[in-house]
Amino acid sequence: MLDKLTNFTIAVRSIDEAAEYYAKLFGVELTMPKLPPSRYGFRAAWMGNGRDAFIELLEPSDPDSAVARFLESRGQGVYMVSFDVPDLAEAVRHVRANGGRITGIPEDEEPGPDTNVVWVHPDTTMGVFIQLQRPGHGVLE
Repeated sequence: MLDKLTNFTIAVRSIDEAAEYYAKLFGVELTMPKLPPSRYGFRAAWMGNGRDAFIELLEPSDPDSAVARFLESRGQGVYMVSFDVPDLAEAVRHVRANGGRITGIPEDEEPGPDTNVVWVHPDTTMGVFIQLQRPGHGVLE
């Protein structure tokens, strides 16, 4: 079902500090400027090797956001892993049939033709959000 790992997301207290640290440690760089706060209460930045962006850094902009709650309870660390799937509707059916909880669409619906991304709730994935996306429809595509 999972076709390709596209990126992983790390919840951090400070994008600037994390970006500086990862640049020094791994030789990666910011591939785009830090984004303004999202409606979900976080700021994002992407890092990579100049060709590919594969690390997303999330910093809470709202103390009540899911990212802020994650940091409070677990500290900095992997928050989400994103995968391309060849058939999003089939992936959703499979996850639900095996006990996973999908977010991003109503519980009783399958993804429509204009739905490119859904998430598997961390309550059903051992604590990590799993993003499932149609190939070529990730956040940066």
